Amino acid sequence: MQLATPAAGVQNEGLGMSFLCPSRGPIAGMVASGLTLLFATVPARSEDDGSKARAVLERVSAAIAANRSSAKSVILVGHGEVKGYATTKVAKPEKPPYHRQFKFTFTADDFGRRKRWEDSWTGDPAASEQDSRFALVDDKVLSVLNRGAGLIEPAEFMHSNPPPICSLDFYRDHWPSVTDDESVEAVLKHSFNQKRLQWTVQELPDGTISMTCHDVEDKDVVKPLVIEVQPSRGYLVSKLIDFAELPAVTYQWKQDAGTQIWYVAKKTFKTWVKLPSGLVYWDEAVIEIDEAHFNESVPEEKFTFGGLGLKPGSAVYDARVSPNVRYVYQPGAQSLDAVAEGVVPPAAAEAWEREQVSRHRWIVRARFTGFVLVAGVGGGYLYARSRRRAKPAV
Repeated sequence: MQLATPAAGVQNEGLGMSFLCPSRGPIAGMVASGLTLLFATVPARSEDDGSKARAVLERVSAAIAANRSSAKSVILVGHGEVKGYATTKVAKPEKPPYHRQFKFTFTADDFGRRKRWEDSWTGDPAASEQDSRFALVDDKVLSVLNRGAGLIEPAEFMHSNPPPICSLDFYRDHWPSVTDDESVEAVLKHSFNQKRLQWTVQELPDGTISMTCHDVEDKDVVKPLVIEVQPSRGYLVSKLIDFAELPAVTYQWKQDAGTQIWYVAKKTFKTWVKLPSGLVYWDEAVIEIDEAHFNESVPEEKFTFGGLGLKPGSAVYDARVSPNVRYVYQPGAQSLDAVAEGVVPPAAAEAWEREQVSRHRWIVRARFTGFVLVAGVGGGYLYARSRRRAKPAV
């Protein structure tokens, strides 16, 4: 499909570089797509097609729930690339172009209650500095920073600052958004109770169900929202185009032969933002899955600082409080003030180290004493035996 460059004077700031940013910073994530407008305004001028659209989305919701509940554990290994560029080349660009490649691994257990992401980058500029390792465990996010320190953040951080585009999330990627407010359930709840949108539902030659909706009251919204669903692919969403006629997300679904679980084998994303100069800047991403494993045993250690590769003695900062509190990662250390497994206050870590040193010294001394006793007894026995042999017979 040929994408049209947005018309002059039209801006799309709902998506953009934030969704493609390869680092987990406060700008990471797709947090305000065209769906936000859909949720605030919606619904059906055509009663028949509006009912059809609702029925299709209800089928989608049921399919998503069934597919998620079939996957107790998930391991996805893949690769991809992201790039950004302006439509017109200039001597001093406001936003420099980039082109980076990445490899990633997503691991989850207990139906998504524990998740882990790991990615590595190549390309320009300075892609290797964006490597990251982090895990979502219970109510907190554990991450290992490039400088070798650990970080603890609240789980809510994942909703407003989701994982980078390179790190897919099987449980969230059933619907082309990343926040709970943009789920298919939210569409069903808020999108069919007003008479602002005109829905059209049609079946394409390949069996895909295409649903479009026009906001008939908002003069600034001239393009429709399009949602495509593939009944032959588990009744899951394969494309979403927002009101600016941009394929925010396109999915290619594949079914695992052993478990019959559907997963996104390929994901594409493209969006734009208008710069102050008037130039249009495009961001694109393509992500592909090389390996997919479901319902295999996953060690709990995968979701700890140790499993993420943090070295003993490293600093860990608790960002859930302000100002941040410094802890020390010391596997085996125990403290009532521990904020994660092995993450204790510096004083507790120092006490644990002194205890380990003292215990080590005691063990060394005990071993040395035992060696001396054994050597003494053995030596005495051998001496007495040699004397008996040397004594002449009477």
